[in-house]
Amino acid sequence: MGLWFGETWGYTIILSVIYGATVGWIAKELLHWAEEKRFIDRESFLVFAITLALFVVGTCGMIGSDDVLACFIAGNAFTWDDWFRLETEDDALQPTIDMLLNLAIFMWFGAICPWSMFLHNSVIPIYRLIFLGILILLFRRLPVVFAFHKLIHQIEDTRQAIFVGFFGPIGVSAVFYLYISLEFLETITVDGVQREDAKQLSEIMIVVIWFLAICSIVVHGLSIPLGKLGFFLPRTLSRAFTSRSQERDQVFRVSDSARPSATGVLRERRPRRARDRSPSSAGNSTRPIYRIGGSVIQHANSDVNTGANTPVELRPSRPSTPPNVAVTRTIRFPDDEPAAIVGSDRST
Repeated sequence: MGLWFGETWGYTIILSVIYGATVGWIAKELLHWAEEKRFIDRESFLVFAITLALFVVGTCGMIGSDDVLACFIAGNAFTWDDWFRLETEDDALQPTIDMLLNLAIFMWFGAICPWSMFLHNSVIPIYRLIFLGILILLFRRLPVVFAFHKLIHQIEDTRQAIFVGFFGPIGVSAVFYLYISLEFLETITVDGVQREDAKQLSEIMIVVIWFLAICSIVVHGLSIPLGKLGFFLPRTLSRAFTSRSQERDQVFRVSDSARPSATGVLRERRPRRARDRSPSSAGNSTRPIYRIGGSVIQHANSDVNTGANTPVELRPSRPSTPPNVAVTRTIRFPDDEPAAIVGSDRST
């Protein structure tokens, strides 16, 4: 009992919390002061959070305390006033590094995960594992957060309470503590051999914790894409059905008639023989003729008797020159004499 209180609670947990909070708060104040005095450049400012995490993990590993817990507490203390997040909100370096680290750690998860133990183990069958995973994902966080969401000021309504209660991923920390526990269980030996109950507990922990981590990765990883799909899919289908119904009203035909014009009037296509026989039938026709596409040509009724529509091109108005006025120009050279210049002016 003394070992549990002294080493586990005192040295591992409480010391990690105090160390992480102290280092995170001091780092925040120093970074704020250096930014005000212009002692730090932009590149160092952006990667400061990553270097702080590496520093906390390294120093806690040296003293033998819980480095993951200390890093978590240091991150919360560092971003307590939300100043660093607002300063790096428009920067893409931090999200890029986070994405690379996430991809690397989850590729490592897939490589070392004991997939065969889910089916072949002496602890629990696969159908019980699936049922256990569903129950833990539903009742691990959701009932507690939903019951106390009115005491949390950041949660405004019931929908946000359900969202916060549902998203509690089981991943890196669970696997980390799994291997710490396995390392501790290996020390429980009798005559140099691991005890039977410790060996059985190790197998139970490997199967259950790894399966819950995989379930959390799959369920929580697919929740956001499926949620966005359910939000945008009805709108996309509605737009597709609306555009289809509009296209049915304007059918493109080739055999006897052309497609409708912009005004919805169908222009008929007549055979060539009929057009050769009655060349003036177009002028006597009462059907309106529309041009497909934009045009700068307007139709003016120049021939009132025949009713023919003459296309008139729209041109910008230009100043007209009187036809009887002759425009002349006198060309003078530098070596011309004044008399010759005057004579040439009179002759012109």
